[in-house]
Amino acid sequence: MFTGSVQNYPQHNYQQNQPEMSPKTDLMSMAIKNKIHSRPHVFVTKTTIRPETCGPCNRRIKFGKVALRCQDCRTSCHNECKDKVPLPCVPLGNTPNKKGGMGVIGDYAPTMSPMIPSILVHCIQEVELRGLKEVGIYRISTSDREVKALKPVARDKFLRGKGVPNLSSLDIHTICGTIKDFLRFLREPLVTYLLWPDFVRASEMASQEDGRAAIYQAIAELPQPNRDTLAFVILHLQRVMESPEVKMPIDNIAKVFGPTLVGYSSNDPEPITILNETKKQTVVSTLRHSNYRTSHRLRP
Repeated sequence: MFTGSVQNYPQHNYQQNQPEMSPKTDLMSMAIKNKIHSRPHVFVTKTTIRPETCGPCNRRIKFGKVALRCQDCRTSCHNECKDKVPLPCVPLGNTPNKKGGMGVIGDYAPTMSPMIPSILVHCIQEVELRGLKEVGIYRISTSDREVKALKPVARDKFLRGKGVPNLSSLDIHTICGTIKDFLRFLREPLVTYLLWPDFVRASEMASQEDGRAAIYQAIAELPQPNRDTLAFVILHLQRVMESPEVKMPIDNIAKVFGPTLVGYSSNDPEPITILNETKKQTVVSTLRHSNYRTSHRLRP
């Protein structure tokens, strides 16, 4: 039961320890981040009928206690923990509840721009906060057991609309593994099967100018959740590559993220197709070199 008025509380400045942007990061990158990070939580007070877990402190909110819940992302917390709820607030998408597996990216994205799933926004934010001085992030393998340890939290909190978990105490490589895991198990990569040939043709064009124009056209034709999420991920990967401590050049990034961002031309490729099309996933490199920051425009 909800009582009282809506409260738009001032929030903890989650970005205060972010590494400085490199000189290459331009206004487009800042525009995307600012549009995301400008979302505050909108809390309402409620009397707890069923015991819940406070997102920031991970302690139980007992029956009958007055607590807060964000109307948009559904994060619950004690009143004294409200300033520790991570920003930004990412409204819930229409998350599918299918036993058969994951949905497509649009199923997990909010219905307002930018359409980027909460799990990616918060996990990537945590990587940029703590991981840009870690050697080999994304390249260092994380055991399935470690990633699965986060899965109950991620699925219950992020994917099932139960708010935002506290990621600050989790190993950064486990969070990186969760990002890769989420993207890998989507029913369709961010580059859709329909547009996959267009991206590959653009990356193989002899003329750099023609290739760039073709990439821009292919990006524009993606569904908005795919386009917004691809922009957000590529901008993040550019920051990873620009960090001298991480030591992850573009070729390594392409090897790690090619299968999850670009994938293959169908959802069930033959082994020979996988062998041939893996080489074509260098389109990730093309996205990097095509000044993606200025090619992408977020819709209002």
